[in-house]
Amino acid sequence: MLRRLLLLPLLSLLVGMVLVGCGTSAPPGPAESPVIIPKTTKILDAATRASLLSYDPSSGELRFGPQATFGALEPDDVLVTEPVPPIAPYGFLRKVVSVQAVGSDTVVETVPAKLAEAIHQGNFKIHQQLTPSMLASATILAQGVSLQSDSLSTQFTVPMNNVVLFDADGNHATTGDQITASGSFTLKPILDIDGGLHFQFCCSVQSRFKFEVGLQQSVHVSVSAGKSAQVKKDIPLLDMTFDYIDVQIGPFPLVFVPKLQVFADLTGNVSAELTFTAAENLTLTAGTDKPYGQGFHDISKAEFGGSSDASGLHFVYPGVSMDMKPEIGARFQFLLYDLVGPQATLSAYVRFLATIPGDPPWTLYAGLTGKLGLHVSVLDYNWDKTIFDVSKVVAQASGNNAPELTPSDVEPADGSSVQLGVPVQFSVLGRDVEDGGIYSGTWTSDVDGAITLDANRQHTFTTAGLRHITVTVKDSSGATASTTIGVTVLDTPPVATLSSPFGGATVYLGYPMHVLYGSAVDANEPGGVLECQRVTWATTDASASIPPDICVPSGDPPVQVATFNTSGTFSVTLTATDPQNKSDVKQGTITVVSKPANMAPSVTIESPKQQASVGDSQALELKAFIEDFDSSALVYAWHLYPGIYIGAGAPGPVIASGLVHEQTDGQGHLVGEETDDMYTQGIGCSGTNDPYTLSLAATDGTNTTVVRETISCTFIPR
Repeated sequence: MLRRLLLLPLLSLLVGMVLVGCGTSAPPGPAESPVIIPKTTKILDAATRASLLSYDPSSGELRFGPQATFGALEPDDVLVTEPVPPIAPYGFLRKVVSVQAVGSDTVVETVPAKLAEAIHQGNFKIHQQLTPSMLASATILAQGVSLQSDSLSTQFTVPMNNVVLFDADGNHATTGDQITASGSFTLKPILDIDGGLHFQFCCSVQSRFKFEVGLQQSVHVSVSAGKSAQVKKDIPLLDMTFDYIDVQIGPFPLVFVPKLQVFADLTGNVSAELTFTAAENLTLTAGTDKPYGQGFHDISKAEFGGSSDASGLHFVYPGVSMDMKPEIGARFQFLLYDLVGPQATLSAYVRFLATIPGDPPWTLYAGLTGKLGLHVSVLDYNWDKTIFDVSKVVAQASGNNAPELTPSDVEPADGSSVQLGVPVQFSVLGRDVEDGGIYSGTWTSDVDGAITLDANRQHTFTTAGLRHITVTVKDSSGATASTTIGVTVLDTPPVATLSSPFGGATVYLGYPMHVLYGSAVDANEPGGVLECQRVTWATTDASASIPPDICVPSGDPPVQVATFNTSGTFSVTLTATDPQNKSDVKQGTITVVSKPANMAPSVTIESPKQQASVGDSQALELKAFIEDFDSSALVYAWHLYPGIYIGAGAPGPVIASGLVHEQTDGQGHLVGEETDDMYTQGIGCSGTNDPYTLSLAATDGTNTTVVRETISCTFIPR
């Protein structure tokens, strides 16, 4: 059937983040608030920054050389600096715990300081678009993701090529169990922050902080899913770190470091292979505002919509059920110095809900989620909120979809061969999203015309050759789909097998003997066996009495009786002719001699046949016809020898033996017996087509007859 991919909606990626700020009406206004920096705040000058020898953010230890100019330090003083690469690449804001002289160096133990401890009054504002020229580093986290940008561009482009979002067995080389995404999106982040600190009477410091996150997105993405998956997974795709942004509050440096991670989140379940395409357009503003003396409140709003490409929907078989929610977004984090600052996680998603068959068979929802967080020790803020978690129907299957039908949905297979005169099985599986599976259709052939199927959905061809067969299926609304396959009807000749006389046999003049054993197969006949009347005997001994064909009464042994009345050597011919007059001929020889004083037994092996192939542990059915015209009790033994034996006698150990008790017919002649033994131990070979010699020896006490044949044995791993 169809190869396996069914299309899921995915969706896309966050394309722009905007942190937008505005002022506050709380008195005194930002423009009227002079900067107040307490004497306990030490802003490192160029000489002191140059003297910084080491900084351990985890322990808080700072070590300065003798060139430091910050003077005498006391506990609770605050040290602040702009970035000092590579020792303090993001700067720091630290409160002094202790100071110790170590030789000519000064070691300062510190803890993180709060902004209100370093500055009592002042305002700060940032308006900065984050462009590729500001990108400090980018790390690709998933195979198939890339980043396209140049220093002159104002946006980032992130293509995705078969990005594996889910892999059931963890092996990327096996693709049938994967969910993948392809497409591209653009990212254009802008940073706006507006904040302030205000010193009030009674020595308290009030703060205000307002930021907004804007997201604009326009993406077209294709998702392919392997069948039978239950998924809940978060996949990081790309990490970006930007150059630091230094904002001055008077002489005081406030350092922001923007970071961005693009991610995909996949949740849901799928029961069949699907391929699906989806597009989404989205504009949102997510933000929070904290005026002086008040708490945070939400100032978010959003507009969004989406669509799906219904022509891109394909499924492999009826019975699809799916609830899949692929989500792509960005996590923004803004470091204040080297500590965690404001955070925002914004993502857009589509939810693809499908039940096939169904009406409507699928519905596409577009949605978005957003979270804002202020767990910022520098600002003494601890706040977070889910600001968005909304969705709406943006696309739904409408009207009637025509069925789908391909040559792989049809039996017999396209390009196959069938036999003339033998019933051929026909089947079709059309796929329709409203009706499900369509299991019947109309069949026509460019050679046979309309094809009628019987109750078993079979048809028998009466002429050979290539024909092109077209099948058409129709759904409940009358829409149709057709496909055409090529089938070749073969007229295969029969194959005759002459088991006796095989290579030559000796019979006695005037005595009826069981000496003729033949069969035939024909691929064009039901069951593959040619009717016995069509398999005939002939001999060059005109005086011989032989049966006309290989037909024997039910229950009789297959070895037939013939009487030869002239001494000499004669040919025996077995001819198989099928209803189309194609035939196969096999020949053997018979030597006719006078009866000796004591005749040797006559032996014909019926099973296994010459050149038969058996498995190493397969049981052997040992069947033969043995007779002797002047002895009523015969002894026989089967021998098995590894290899091809060309000497005299019966080589190898005995694997079965017994007695033959002949009966007398109505004319006083002894009639032989068909023996039937089973060797159940298996040959036990270890190779492929290893040759073995199977011998049957029969004796009447005076004369012994040995008949041999070669069989092959193959080891079958278990």
